[in-house]
Amino acid sequence: MGSVPELAVSAVRVRAEQALAAVLERLPAGPSVLRRTLDLEAEALRGAMTVAVAGMVSTGKSTLVNALLGADLLATGFRPVTYVPALLLYGDLQTIRADRKVITIEELRALSDRETAGPQTGIRKFEIEGPWPALRWFDLIDTPGFGSAYDADDSRTLAELVRADAVVAVLKTANLSADEAAVLRRFQAGEGARGPLSPISCLGVLTMLEGRWQPETPELDPLRVGERDAQQIMKQPEAARLLLRVFPVCSMVGAAAATLDETDFGDLEELSKAPVRVLLKSLITVEKFGGAELPVSSERRLALGHRFRPYGIHLACGLIRDGVDSVEQLRTELDARSGLPELRSLLVNHFGRRRDLLKVTRVVTRVSALNTDDLSADARERFAVDSALRRVADLVRDDQDLAEYEVLTRLYDGRLVVPEDLAQEFRRAAGEHGASVADRLNLTPSTPLAVLEATALDRLAASRDSLLVLDPHAVSVLRAIERRYELIVHRVRTARALLEDGI
Repeated sequence: MGSVPELAVSAVRVRAEQALAAVLERLPAGPSVLRRTLDLEAEALRGAMTVAVAGMVSTGKSTLVNALLGADLLATGFRPVTYVPALLLYGDLQTIRADRKVITIEELRALSDRETAGPQTGIRKFEIEGPWPALRWFDLIDTPGFGSAYDADDSRTLAELVRADAVVAVLKTANLSADEAAVLRRFQAGEGARGPLSPISCLGVLTMLEGRWQPETPELDPLRVGERDAQQIMKQPEAARLLLRVFPVCSMVGAAAATLDETDFGDLEELSKAPVRVLLKSLITVEKFGGAELPVSSERRLALGHRFRPYGIHLACGLIRDGVDSVEQLRTELDARSGLPELRSLLVNHFGRRRDLLKVTRVVTRVSALNTDDLSADARERFAVDSALRRVADLVRDDQDLAEYEVLTRLYDGRLVVPEDLAQEFRRAAGEHGASVADRLNLTPSTPLAVLEATALDRLAASRDSLLVLDPHAVSVLRAIERRYELIVHRVRTARALLEDGI
């Protein structure tokens, strides 16, 4: 497992681990289902947070993983490719294993492609370590698609979802197909996963929007079209009940940008010199682009077209005409226009920074449902274990972060309905847009401590004086906001006192 030395263990996770240890100490000697269950929960709590990328076949899951990491790792294609799950985790050096055997990147691409290798290899899982920044916060699992012609694919994906603390649901169309809706219902029911998923642990990604661009209307931005499609998806009940939101991305442009090199840049620079009208006429299809009368060899154009797609070629050439003059600059600009930076940010802020809260909440939910009736004939032993189990359940009531997280969950899944401005304030105060004091108050990072304190006090007074206290739904949100602002005031005052004392 890769090392993530800069990520400290949170206080709430320490308390949860102590509470689980107390239950285990009170269990009667000898093996039991309850002991085994609690051991597994403790193991899950100690492990890295895991985010599964899952969805129907041919939705671009592996392309999305490559783009998120900024690396050319997993085999991709326009047919079902992935048949073996791949676990991607942080490590100082890139190392690839098929089961436990170290392999090369070329072997990975060959062995992970059903058409070139296939299930006859007997490989059960690929494990890929590397120094990719996003994986300091969580491990990723790339899964086979649901609904393939091979029943084993569904089984393998469900088995991997047991590991997952959160899910990225990959979608492809504005109107959910019956199959996509069925997959979302399986996620919501927790089939194969560690309990039911909710908007707090599941978000959607609308992929491969490059295909929505047409050279007849070159000014069309696929991300704008995708944003409308994403809003349409969120109006559908299966999505609204489960997903935090749906992100539109040009995942193929993002993946191609990550692997852009000097040769690619030189070719794109030459292509950008062609008359815009001629280039657009060639971008109707990749095949037409490859066969057109244009600079750069047909073979190279076909290779670029398959990687970037026509929209990516159009976008890259336009950026070069506008003054982009280096590989690094073009890579950055293409990535920014792919929609991936915002998705990466949300994955870190919503999932990564809350990894312990999400894991503890799910552990508490599962432990709270355990039954000790068959544990022992000794009533005193059962009472001791039940008391210890209640200590685990009480974490949500007694811990500020967990209590706040519970309110956030109810807000996202629709059990709490409050005015949008109040919901936005709570989401920000709860750390959805960043965990620092300045982020929570919507101020710049350089804001002086005195201004942070004054702002928090003003917000605290406003929440206490709000007329929304008459709304039973709003009360719990207001109370959570108040507790967060009280904590901010306390921490800022502590920081000011330390600075004034010269410590």
